[in-house]
Amino acid sequence: MHMKRGLMSGNLVHEWNNPVSTDFSIRNQLHTGALWAAQAQETGRKGEEIAYRYFVAKYGKTALVRWVNEQSETGLPYDLIIENRGGKKEYIEVKATVSTRKDYFNLTMREWQFANEKGECYVIAHVLLGNSNAILTQHRNLVKLCQDGHLRLLILMPNQRNEVNVAF
Repeated sequence: MHMKRGLMSGNLVHEWNNPVSTDFSIRNQLHTGALWAAQAQETGRKGEEIAYRYFVAKYGKTALVRWVNEQSETGLPYDLIIENRGGKKEYIEVKATVSTRKDYFNLTMREWQFANEKGECYVIAHVLLGNSNAILTQHRNLVKLCQDGHLRLLILMPNQRNEVNVAF
């Protein structure tokens, strides 16, 4: 597994690019928790800030890194844009958590459609927040990663649905 380390403003950041493990066999249940909305928003904002600082440190001399939600949430299907000198853009959607056991994240339909449209130019930056460090994992080209079995899609059904009892 390829790993890079970099020190940024007191935060040790580890980067893994598309982990090769595709062992989903032990996964048979999704554990979800009801986070307070304010806590989820704070976690997301902190994750975006850490990802922004990471990408500025990594690309700041060769590309422009913009945090589109820096002032307020825009509702766009990405949080950061990295534009190189040639004008090529990469779109980064940040997904953050404080739980080491949470190996999933929510993706909106708009984010999925944009990821499908942009392909290699769309990256999920998954940020695991610790007390004094963060782990940033990049997933580039979500559709291909799903097709190749490196990521999986999940359909989550609502608690209240039209159920029919069937005798057998």
